[in-house]
Amino acid sequence: RRFVVAPQLGGLSFCQGTAALVPGEPIFVRWNATSEGTSIHIDSTAFPGSLGRVVLPVPAGREVVSVSIDGEPTVADGRFALENGHIAFGAIDSSASLTVSVTYRQ
Repeated sequence: RRFVVAPQLGGLSFCQGTAALVPGEPIFVRWNATSEGTSIHIDSTAFPGSLGRVVLPVPAGREVVSVSIDGEPTVADGRFALENGHIAFGAIDSSASLTVSVTYRQ
């Protein structure tokens, strides 16, 4: 079972919601966006046995300065990749929730 979380920010600075891909097994997503960066929290622990992917847009004219997962700085070493103006995170399993933070500069 697989899922993809790919928010389309559309100028919003905050959004949260729950999607029940299977009745009784929801995925919770909350994100905040500022001119300096984006933070997204995903909790898929209620969707057991799943494997997910997160795709975050990089605002036009911005450069990614740093990426952290659950507060720990990380690099594009397989946990994420820059793809066509997006940051993509793969292999997110349902064993825990996670928070991804991305910082930008012009």
